[in-house]
Amino acid sequence: MSFVDQINVDFYERLFSDDGWVHKYPNVNTVRCELWYFRQRQWPGKLLDYGFGSGQEMIYFAQNGYEVYGVEISQTAIDRFNRLIAEKHAELATRVTTRLLGPSDERLPFEDGCFDFIHSNQVICHLPNEAAVRSLMREWHRVLNPGGRLMFSTPGPQNSMITKGREVEPNWFEWEYEAPNYPRAKMRNFCLKDEAAIRDIAGPFVVDEVGWFTNHYCGIDGFFWEVLARKAEEIGSERIINPSETVVTVQ
Repeated sequence: MSFVDQINVDFYERLFSDDGWVHKYPNVNTVRCELWYFRQRQWPGKLLDYGFGSGQEMIYFAQNGYEVYGVEISQTAIDRFNRLIAEKHAELATRVTTRLLGPSDERLPFEDGCFDFIHSNQVICHLPNEAAVRSLMREWHRVLNPGGRLMFSTPGPQNSMITKGREVEPNWFEWEYEAPNYPRAKMRNFCLKDEAAIRDIAGPFVVDEVGWFTNHYCGIDGFFWEVLARKAEEIGSERIINPSETVVTVQ
């Protein structure tokens, strides 16, 4: 099951080809949750940033001691990020590695249990279908080590990409992006409508918290779910769901 939607590849190739379009600072919600949730565990460690875009979170994580691996579907985004590191953050060159995810890739290019942390900011909504999202969750679970932590965000039903979009499949919306001095471009977005849907899609993980953040200005409502989850610890044939709960046997 491919994780790549060609409509969204085309969108982001156009977007990242514009050097004037760049996020210069990490998402404040990522920073807050990294401080509160990731650092509850032994850190820093090895981190996967899935869909790193402009790379501002990659830089933040590397500056805070993580060994960071970034995956992108846009070669243009990768090239621009690597150029940014070479020109402005050469001291981080040994702490960041980028990989391109192509349309034929059905697995992440990493070994089982090789990451301590996974971060993905506003990305899973761009996968081609729900089956791909579930497949990606299984892949995240595979490459995360026991006890490893996951943080991801994704649009909720109040987000303008959903409310202004056209539902082309159940919970799948097509939206035309408009911004000053930028040509109109089409993109597709998957919507998780409530907490129950989030917990269902994140089935392989222990979900510790489902929160949300939003902004409302410039004609856009930016409502996003923020999900904090972890891969259960395994001890022999037993899995600890929570240190305060009963241990249940894995069949």
